[in-house]
This record gives sequence, structure tokens and C-alpha cells, in this order.
Amino acid sequence: MAKKIIQPASTPFHKKSFFGVILAVVLAVLFLSLILVTIQKGQGLKVSNSLPQNQNVSSSLEAIKSAPLQLFSYVGIIQSISGNNLEILASADQNKLREDLTVVVKVAESTRFTQMMSPGQGGESGLAAATSGISLSDLRVGDLVLVASVADITGQTTIEASSVQRIK
Repeated sequence: MAKKIIQPASTPFHKKSFFGVILAVVLAVLFLSLILVTIQKGQGLKVSNSLPQNQNVSSSLEAIKSAPLQLFSYVGIIQSISGNNLEILASADQNKLREDLTVVVKVAESTRFTQMMSPGQGGESGLAAATSGISLSDLRVGDLVLVASVADITGQTTIEASSVQRIK
């Protein structure tokens, strides 16, 4: 007796579901494009005002708004303080350098000094970090600082700082 080969029934092509999937993909792409265009125009997602109002946050936001478009910086440990000069050791790993670099930082009257504080060190609770104003006389040998300049300081060993931030 000959065996009959039974083939599964083929399912008909569903045009409606195929076009539905295509329509959904096109709408998703259009929606994402609209979001990107909105963000690029500066009308992006609105952040709720749920953070506590804090003068440090307000002053930090004002500083960001008035900051130059590009800053150059080194992170280092203060090795010495002499008059209006700081000597810092900028480690290669923290500054994307080939080797550690000793940098003389000249400070002027216009140099802005701040200290980054965690919430447990006097920062506002609920914030990751806050800043407070300090002066050159508050800095000590061994302090970790971020020194920034509006001039391109790449590879330079003597720089003029526009800001010095002590990191605690």
C-alpha cells in the first residue's frame, strides 16, 4: 500500500496585517524624528520643578548660561602654593595625557574659586553635589582641584585659570 504524503496547508498572505506593521513602523519613525527636531530646537522635554529651590543651584545655572562655549581643564593635586600661583600634578589617567604633567596655574582677580560639596558636607539634601564660594587662601597643598581656562591649554605647563574648583 502506498503512503500518502500530507503537506501542511499554506496560510494565505494577510495584506491587512502586513500593511498595519508597515504603517506602525512609519508612524514610529515620524514620531522619533519629531522628538529629535524638537530637542534640537531647544524646545525639548520640560523638566518638572521638583528639586528644592537652592541659591547654589540657581547660581550654578547662571554660571553655566554665561560660561564660554569651550573650556579646557586639568584635574590635579596641589603640590605647592606661592603667591598667586598654584603648582598642580595632573595625573595622566585623569587628564587623558601620555604621562603625568606638572602645571603652574596663575590666578588673577577674575579667577573664580568654588568648592564642590556632597550633601553630607553642607550641600543641600537631595542634590548630588552643590558648590560654595571659596578663595585662594582656602586652598591647601594636597587638595584635589579642577582648573579651567577659556584658552587652549593643551600640553602647556603654565596656564592662566578662569576658574579653580576644589573637589572634596
